[in-house]
Amino acid sequence: MAIVIVGGLMLIYVLLGGMIATTWVQIIKAVLLLAAGVALFLLVIRQYGFNLTGPMRASAERYGDAVHRGG
Repeated sequence: MAIVIVGGLMLIYVLLGGMIATTWVQIIKAVLLLAAGVALFLLVIRQYGFNLTGPMRASAERYGDAVHRGG
């Protein structure tokens, strides 16, 4: 049901606003997605004192060095 509702809303704003409205919606979605990704990265990295190698080191300590080997 949610898919039908969202699809109907998308149809309405495309019909009323045209491709310009659709383009702006895509731009806003991209900015929100990038902002959420950066926020998540900062929240994770903050747990390790903003040390970029901290998460890798912590996973090696918890699961052993094999976790970082491929295959």
